[in-house]
Formats: sequence, structure tokens, C-alpha cells
Amino acid sequence: WSESAHPYYIGRIERHGLEAVVSIEIPDFDFVDPPVIKLLSRGKAEGKRTPHLIGPDGMVCYVARNAMVFDRYDPGGTVLQCLQMAEKVLGDGLRGRSDLDYVDEFSEYWADYPAILVDLPSDFHRDGEIFDVALSRTARDTLVLAAKDDLAPSLVTMHKANRGIEAVPSTTPCRIVRIDRDLSANGAALPRNLRSLAGFLDKFGVLSELEPALQTGTGLARWIAICARNATCIAEIQIPKFFDRPEFMKSRKTALPRLLLDRPEDVTIKRYLGAPIDEHFLYQRNLGAAHSLARKNIVLIGCGTIGSFLSYNLAQSGAGTLG
Repeated sequence: WSESAHPYYIGRIERHGLEAVVSIEIPDFDFVDPPVIKLLSRGKAEGKRTPHLIGPDGMVCYVARNAMVFDRYDPGGTVLQCLQMAEKVLGDGLRGRSDLDYVDEFSEYWADYPAILVDLPSDFHRDGEIFDVALSRTARDTLVLAAKDDLAPSLVTMHKANRGIEAVPSTTPCRIVRIDRDLSANGAALPRNLRSLAGFLDKFGVLSELEPALQTGTGLARWIAICARNATCIAEIQIPKFFDRPEFMKSRKTALPRLLLDRPEDVTIKRYLGAPIDEHFLYQRNLGAAHSLARKNIVLIGCGTIGSFLSYNLAQSGAGTLG
């Protein structure tokens, strides 16, 4: 039992050669919300990346919310059912049977910090910028990754509406790297410092992009975004305060990458998930071979019961102009 108000247990799963320590917390005995199961130790598989784990505390995603109805009148049987489902998910993952799931979910494992919106053409690479955009009057600015000097006009208009007609989003340079394959750590730990980031980039044949990323920008932050088929992974490289001197930031700026790579363990990494908002993603991901309605002019005759329904769905589908 824990000191919290919810029943909390810790135990071992030791079936079929699987050795793992898990915790289970039962926040709701009506089971509207399923019990929370977390992986505390992987046993012999320690260090192996495992799919279907959410967040740094190792919460197991063993059932989709609202995917099934649990029996509130048999709490013991319901808890056992949940443990059995979690056992199968963990067993398949730790034995390597779910490696393809890990590739599909890679962006979720990469991110330690909130998502950055990504508005990039599908083939864009090289020089981009991260824009601080005000999407509302009260909330903090939202980070948007786009091509250099090419923030979407709609986002510029929204920023001005919320911050003033003369307001211009501040920007930070970001190196855009594009690879034509899926990202995966293949069992290795994800980058947390410059050394491991260099190793990660080298594994995908793009290590040469790190030096331009370190040379670009001002202050103590450098950004690099890796755009792959299964994810857009963004890293903020945090330069130690020791280098915040004119001799490093101005007169010897070209030597900064070499100096940082000489002590890579001291250079920490923040990892962000890239959430696509580009036109291709929003309007074509479910269309298959059909053509996008973006920038199309559509004449709709009549706006009664059927016409209003059609206009609503056409707008949701990205139609450019309705008349």
C-alpha cells in the first residue's frame, strides 16, 4: 500500500522467462479509468528500449481508453485481467516481438518536452527557424518550426491579433536534416548529451549536419531537427555557460563546434516531439489516392439541411474557398 489515497502494489512478473518489477495503482474502483501500471525494472532486459511505455516513469499502455468495459462488480478479477494484459504487452516488448511498434511510436519515446508544431514541405532540408507564435492572448507563445522567413501567413495574422498589429514572432535558427528511413534507437538509450546525439546522427549517416547546427545561432541554445518517415525529432543543444563569452560566440565562433565536441558530456540535450501541421499532413493523410481539396474553389448551390452539412464537411476537408 502507498501513502496516497489509492491502493498501490508492487510485485514481480516472472512468467515464461520474463523478469520485471511493476507497480499497479487503482485510482477508481468503478474502473471508468483503468488501473495505472508502471514498469519499475526490466530485470535481465535492463537497458532495452520497450514499446508501449508512456513518459519517463514507465507507465504501461496496455489498453486504449474506452476500448473495453471493465467489471466493477469483480474488482479482483478486473485487476488480474489488467495485469495479464500488461504482462503480454511487456513480455512481447522485452523479448523483441514488438520492435516494429517501437518504430511506429518512436516520436513518443523521443520527446521529454512539449511538442513543437512543424510546418515544413515534405522535401525541405537545411536552414529553418523556430518561431514563437502567440496562438491566444493569454497562453504562452507556441513554438513553430518552419522554413527560414516562411511562417504561414495565417500564423502571422494570429500572432498580430494576439500581440498587436506591429508584433513580429521572434525566431531561432534550426538546422533541418532529412533522412529517407525510419528512426529507431535499436535498443540504445536516446541522446541526452552531445556525445550520444553525435552517435545517433552518425548511425543514420548525417553526422556532418551537426557542425553547421552548432555554428548557427546566438546565445547558448542550438537546434537541430531530424525529419524521417516515422517522426520529426527535434533536439535543443544546451551550450554550457562557460562558453557565453565574446571569444567563443564571436571571434572564435567557427571553432565552437570543435570545442564543444572536445567535452561532449558537458553539453546536454533537450528532446522535443515534432507535431506536423503542414497542409500535406492535414489534408492528405486520409485521402489515399484522392486529390486534396486545398486551394480548390467549390460552388455549393443551396445551404439547407444537406447543403449546410456538405459545407461543414468540405471546410473540415480543407477546401480553399466555398461560394
